[in-house]
Amino acid sequence: MHSRMLTNFHLVTSLFTFVDYSKYLTNAVLMENSRDPWRVGTSSIVGNSGNGLYKFTAEGGAHHQDFRFEDEMDSEGVREARKFEDRIVGEWLTADS
Repeated sequence: MHSRMLTNFHLVTSLFTFVDYSKYLTNAVLMENSRDPWRVGTSSIVGNSGNGLYKFTAEGGAHHQDFRFEDEMDSEGVREARKFEDRIVGEWLTADS
């Protein structure tokens, strides 16, 4: 099972150059899942609710698991992530009405 695979953050960040695009983003949710090896790509980005940039880590979640259909095996962190996304997007949709 791949859940025991660890990402070597130092190796990945030394091999690839990451640009902090957060200064260009508004109304975005950066969802990280703790079991997603790609989450290193947003490790340097800090959320800023002032411009609508939110960052959330779903403990126990895998790559894009928060976008998949709900399942009884989902971790509590993934369930919380979906609620967080629903609340934030809902606020954006009702802000201008």
